[in-house]
Amino acid sequence: KPWLEPLTPANRPSPASMSYYQQIEGVQCDRAIIEACSQAVAGRGDGRVSVEDAHKVFECIKDGGKVTKHELWTLRYCLTEYNFTEAAADWITEAVKKMTEWNPEKIAKESGHASGYYEQVDGQECDHAMIDACRKAVAGAGDGRVSKEDAKKVLEEVLDGGRVTDKEKWTLRLCLSDFNWTEAAHDWIIDELKAAGVTLKRPAASAAKPAKKAKVLDVSTKCKGIVAALSIAEKKDVPQEVIALVGGMLEHSLTTYKEERHPFQVEVVSMAEQTLGKAEGALTEEVASAQELVDGGDAEKAKREAAVLETESAYAAAQEDTKTKAAAKAEKADAFKATANPLKEAQTQQKEGDASAETLEQDKAALEESLKELPAMKEAGTSKRPLNNLTKALSKAGFDESLVQCIHLPLLKKPESRLSFDGVVLQKLDEAIQAKLAVMTEGIQQAAPAKEARAA
Repeated sequence: KPWLEPLTPANRPSPASMSYYQQIEGVQCDRAIIEACSQAVAGRGDGRVSVEDAHKVFECIKDGGKVTKHELWTLRYCLTEYNFTEAAADWITEAVKKMTEWNPEKIAKESGHASGYYEQVDGQECDHAMIDACRKAVAGAGDGRVSKEDAKKVLEEVLDGGRVTDKEKWTLRLCLSDFNWTEAAHDWIIDELKAAGVTLKRPAASAAKPAKKAKVLDVSTKCKGIVAALSIAEKKDVPQEVIALVGGMLEHSLTTYKEERHPFQVEVVSMAEQTLGKAEGALTEEVASAQELVDGGDAEKAKREAAVLETESAYAAAQEDTKTKAAAKAEKADAFKATANPLKEAQTQQKEGDASAETLEQDKAALEESLKELPAMKEAGTSKRPLNNLTKALSKAGFDESLVQCIHLPLLKKPESRLSFDGVVLQKLDEAIQAKLAVMTEGIQQAAPAKEARAA
């Protein structure tokens, strides 16, 4: 058929016309699915199952309302038996992955040619070690795909018994369809299986897809590169307007075969060639200038090294000069301290001495001022207020307190009322006053030379 017709309950083969299942390596496969893939690769396309065909194949397994385990295993078989486009293989693989029923709890000890375990997947016993090797590979630190190194471990599990059983083939089909493989790993394990005599076709996603075509850069992209190169000619004084004019017409000229170009198009190409020549000249000059700089690099290096040495020498000399000046500054500071400290002490002594002499003079003057009323008090007596002022002045001047307390006895009386004891008190007061004034005068006289000396 020229294209794949979707199988429906109406046109799907019945058990009466043909066997519904096809026995393949011990597994019952859906014959209709296999036939659908055969029709797809035999059509008018490139011999591969396309995405559209894959959708039609998938419709075959949904006609019963649910996908059976036989249909899932048939899809895995078709993925390794027929050539799929990469997009079709990716789409149907993802669909199969979503429906895979893993039963890791149902692991039975294998008996026979090798020790190990089987794992139930969609009703079939599969080699647990092969599946586990793939699980560890995609769960590792890589990109989540089975690498070539991981594929080597899987192959070891496949060939561990000396021959490849049907269960191991079906397990490998499961691993190739339910785990993501790098293209290198996929191709490698298929080739190694062929070398070991195992017939297992690779899916189209890697092996059967057509060879990659070399990338061909379209003319428009090439023209953009040429226009960009034209702008370099500005460095050779080619006006930007001229460059824009040539660049704008270039694509219309270069997309026409040379022998079919109009004379105007030929002129545009010629102008572009001339402009590119200018650009090349600018780049050549820049390269020459850069080369000259490189060639003179040794001389420039020696010059800069000499400048560095000269600067370092000047820096060292400046450091030594700074140290010398700092030492001289410290020496002068010590000399200043040695001169200033005695001066400060002398000034302090002068202030203290002058203050003491001045205080003595002030005390004497205050005492003399308070004694001016004493003669009148002796002649006529006095009242308590003047007497209190006198006693305060005498106490402040340092007179004997017992004497000060007695002077009120004679001074509050009239002279004619005074007794002999009153006369004794006044006599003692006069003697004490004369003695105090004499002491003060002597102190002032003794302080005068020192005061004059300090002032000098």
